Amino acid sequence: GAAQLPGGSADFAQACAVLPLLGAMRAHGVSRALHAALLRAAPLGLAALQDEHARVGAALLAADQQVAEARAIALEGRLPDALAALDQVLQTMPQHEGARAERETIQGALHARAAELANARTALAEGRLQEALRLARTLVGPCALGAQARSLAQDLQARCERVERGVAQVRALLEAPGPDALGALRQAHAQVDELLRVQADHPELAQLRDAVATGLSALEACLAAKAAAEIGRAHV
Repeated sequence: GAAQLPGGSADFAQACAVLPLLGAMRAHGVSRALHAALLRAAPLGLAALQDEHARVGAALLAADQQVAEARAIALEGRLPDALAALDQVLQTMPQHEGARAERETIQGALHARAAELANARTALAEGRLQEALRLARTLVGPCALGAQARSLAQDLQARCERVERGVAQVRALLEAPGPDALGALRQAHAQVDELLRVQADHPELAQLRDAVATGLSALEACLAAKAAAEIGRAHV
């Protein structure tokens, strides 16, 4: 039985059993499994294996620290930098569970952010400036994608401000149309249509368009009635 083996223990038998497995484990890089196997081989009393166990343990600790640092970098929004740090770990430790899991999470976050940026650009193309601006602002950050989002947000903010100035001009035309009321209302109507092509989701433009259209129709009807009355008087 195990008690009769050299070394006098079942641990020695386990150490002998694990020894042939070490080569294959090394071929897969530094791993916790290799570290555990080297620990099980300790009863053999081989200095080389003991030294290797210490080296692998130190490497695992260093890798765990690198993964923690990569996680902190990701929290700062520097996702590509975090991926590069994790790839460094995985070059020497392809089986490092923490690095693999963290990389998968960050890669997923990058894909999600890229999709959100595409959604923001689609919203811009469709005139949904408020939605596009909200999406772009959430993506602003220190990485390349974040810089693209910042540029897009600045462009969207400028467009929204231009629309607001246009709305103010339309209101001014409605409040003080001047001597050519019909011309002012027609100008306001055309301007509102143009503003809606830029920003379809403006909270006031649709209502303002209806008000201008109603006022324009009423004025045109009034002018038509006045012209008809004048023609009637001319024939009396």
